[in-house]
Amino acid sequence: MEYTGLTNPKAADECGEGLKAVCKQLGIPPVLSYGACVDIGKMTHTAKELADALGVDTNKLPLVIGAPEYLEQKAVADACTAVALGWLVHVAPVPSITGSDVVVKTLTETTESLGLGKVVVELDAEKTIQIYVDHIEKKRKELGLN
Repeated sequence: MEYTGLTNPKAADECGEGLKAVCKQLGIPPVLSYGACVDIGKMTHTAKELADALGVDTNKLPLVIGAPEYLEQKAVADACTAVALGWLVHVAPVPSITGSDVVVKTLTETTESLGLGKVVVELDAEKTIQIYVDHIEKKRKELGLN
């Protein structure tokens, strides 16, 4: 995402009016990057600030946590934390959880039915982006932000 320029505040000019207004008001880019490694602490802090500003819990936010090229197993642990916070988490390559159908079903299906987030494992970039967009649009609609 950083290579696309979307992590630069100037990219707000390329956004729809709603996101553009938020980015300009807060002085942030449309895509927040936390560097090459997933950092759940920074993400949690950012989500809490946004949730407080909107007067909602963090699990209601239209956000996606993405680790599309994670290099360390720490990313999987951070993904589990994000799921517990109610967030959609994309990880790739396929994490070493696929040896257990129970674990896979729990993290990709069951957790969401319990009001938590879920893990999405998708290797195709175009499908991944569509998953992100669909999730964000759903959450925005639930918040009345469309």
